[in-house]
Amino acid sequence: MILDQFDTPYRKFLLMVEVGSICQGTYESNREYANRFQKMRREAGMEDSTLLAVTYFASLKASVKSVAQLAISSHFDSRLSSSINQIIDLVLASGEDSAFAAKTPHKRARPMNEDERTPRNAGNTSKAPFGTSKVLANKFKTPMANKGKYKPKPCTYCHKDWFQGHKCKEFLDAKSSNSSNKDNVVHINRMAVRTENVSDEEDECEINSPLNRMALDCKSKKEKELIVTRDFKSTNDNSITFPILANNRKAITILDTGANFSSINKKFCFQNNFLIIPPKNNNVIKLADSDSTIKRIGLTEVNIKCNGKSFNHTFEVMNLTNNHDMNIGTDFMSKLGIGLTGLPYKWDDSKVSLDNSKVPEHKFNDFSELLNKVDDEMSELENCPAGSSNEHQQALDYIKPLIQLNQAIPKGSFCTIPESVVSIETSEGVTPYRRPYPVPLAYHKIVQDQIDEWLENGVIKRAPANTEWNSALTVVKKTNAKGEVTGYRVCHDPRHVNALLKSIDRMPLPKISELFEELKGATVYSTLDLKSAFNSLKMNEEHAHKLVFSWNSVQYIPVGTPFGLKHVSSVMHRIMSIALETMSFAKCFVDDIVVASTSIEEHKQHLKQVIDKLTKVNLKLNPDKCTFFQRKINLLGFRISPKGVSLDLRKVANVQEFPVPKTGKDIMRYCGLINYFRPHIPKASALLAPLDALRNEKSLVKLWNDKHQQCFDNLKKVLLENVILSYPDMNQPFYVAADASNVGIGVILYQKINGKVHYISMIAKTLSKSERNYSATKRELLAVVYALKRFHKYLWGNKFTLYTDHKALTYSVMF
Repeated sequence: MILDQFDTPYRKFLLMVEVGSICQGTYESNREYANRFQKMRREAGMEDSTLLAVTYFASLKASVKSVAQLAISSHFDSRLSSSINQIIDLVLASGEDSAFAAKTPHKRARPMNEDERTPRNAGNTSKAPFGTSKVLANKFKTPMANKGKYKPKPCTYCHKDWFQGHKCKEFLDAKSSNSSNKDNVVHINRMAVRTENVSDEEDECEINSPLNRMALDCKSKKEKELIVTRDFKSTNDNSITFPILANNRKAITILDTGANFSSINKKFCFQNNFLIIPPKNNNVIKLADSDSTIKRIGLTEVNIKCNGKSFNHTFEVMNLTNNHDMNIGTDFMSKLGIGLTGLPYKWDDSKVSLDNSKVPEHKFNDFSELLNKVDDEMSELENCPAGSSNEHQQALDYIKPLIQLNQAIPKGSFCTIPESVVSIETSEGVTPYRRPYPVPLAYHKIVQDQIDEWLENGVIKRAPANTEWNSALTVVKKTNAKGEVTGYRVCHDPRHVNALLKSIDRMPLPKISELFEELKGATVYSTLDLKSAFNSLKMNEEHAHKLVFSWNSVQYIPVGTPFGLKHVSSVMHRIMSIALETMSFAKCFVDDIVVASTSIEEHKQHLKQVIDKLTKVNLKLNPDKCTFFQRKINLLGFRISPKGVSLDLRKVANVQEFPVPKTGKDIMRYCGLINYFRPHIPKASALLAPLDALRNEKSLVKLWNDKHQQCFDNLKKVLLENVILSYPDMNQPFYVAADASNVGIGVILYQKINGKVHYISMIAKTLSKSERNYSATKRELLAVVYALKRFHKYLWGNKFTLYTDHKALTYSVMF
């Protein structure tokens, strides 16, 4: 308000004249000059306009103006900018500030004298708009046109008058000499912004020469194409360079295996009018070989043609060293078909060799080959007896009477262990009722046959009248590894009852990995399967009416426990633990029993004890699903042998035929299936990370891309490698390896026995959002702590060796 009242029009006029006459100082950075120009035009009361933007652009240094011209022409095409702020933003984005800006304060430009402020044609001053004074007009002319008024600076090399576009033989010779001297210098190929102390003459010559070749007037199509004068074969340093077509422009590319992303030179983008998208955040890029960081410039999507491949890729825009056009990191090598070969996996003086168990047992070209291998393995299991054929037959003859006695258990008999009675305690006054589900006509006979069998075996009976509860039946298919239907299962659906349970048996189930470790040292195995194990557990008569179901206008009440109750697995495991508690050679998981011994004779005695005990408590075996006296067995989705634990290929086949997920629930099902085999998947957390991010999405139609499909396929492929995990030997030293990435951590426990590496466990974990913000050292340390926690039971009280690829950690634990 004070300025508006007391300031004079003449003072504002002088300020306007000064705005039209100022220019950027030699050592003044672009940002400093932009701030100075904006401050002066505000003091002069000049509104934002196209003319003001032109005035600002005309006052820039020649080198800054030349570089900014491409950015402005590519952004506005045929339209003029109506705002000075847009021009300032483009100038700042297209050029780096001077290296001297932080050291040398800028000097305010000298005010123009009276002669310089006088227009060339004084008689037409009324017709000339503001800003078209002689000095302003001459800013767009060559320095030679102003030779009479301005004394040009001498060239550093030939000492003659320098002007825009000046070239001399001395400069070219000096530049060639500098290039040859660089052969003795170690080049830093890490991505970084490097500012060198060069003269203004050299800087402007280097910038303007390619611009002049590009013919900015765009009249000649031939001249518009960028001509790459360098040949990738003629590079003098030790860098790995190769040619690439980027948007059909020839580019010289450097391979940088130390970078985890790919980048493109900012200068190359401006020369070829590539659209640069500003970054969405203000993150910085950390240099791998130092603790320094640089600000992000932006991103650009480029079509790449190389090695007979063509695809689009998003590059980070940076100022690259050694004047390379592009920098290819590890994220892009595989797409281009570039790989590193001949890398050693051990020291030449090391006697430790890899165990054959690390090498994949099977490699399959397609799904049919896998299915054929499944048939071969099933045939092998049936013909994989322990001992000779005579010894095996004698062993089977030995247990045959025991099995016959077990099969003689009367129908309608239930387990005699007192804890086997199943109760269902629910809230009083609540009687849920569920109508029967409609069953397809083709399944009616299947359901009726199952009802008749249950009635014959005493598993169900007719329900009394006035029953308020009711449940439904459903029919599901049973398939083999090939997807062929092998039968049907009639199931009881008690989900509405499970929701009302108050107190249940919470007997914990054992960890599968711990169960397998207890089989260490055995060479002979047998698996026992119970016939209708849950039906062998009697229902509490006071609670049986809560599971009444109806079929064909008849209500039935269960006498034995049906499938589907959420606590019946814990009850069954408790019963089996009680029955086998004195037999350390027999292990159980719910109703699956495995007997392991070191010899056939010992195994015969072990089987006798187990079968006799089952017969005594009225638990009947299903001989068709039992295997006796085998060297290898399939158990709980894994294959057990004296060597260790590998995957059951029948389960792997189920993963291979899993369809592409369409919803977040499909992702959960697929990840759950993969997690079951997680101990056999190296880098499981990194492989699962892209899919895990989609688990809460309803529909994946618009979100699913090539990255997710590749992750989905890679998980299937890694399962086919079928890595064998060995049993731990507590008399041998342990070795732990821990590593961390940007998305997860992975740890491995192994032993070296007789010069061979035996892998015991592989565990991976996805990092949380906060953990991903940790520094590299802290993430590596987190991986070490995670390894010590997960492998605590093996390492406690034992000496072990810890391996890490982060050297900083080796100094933090020096003793």
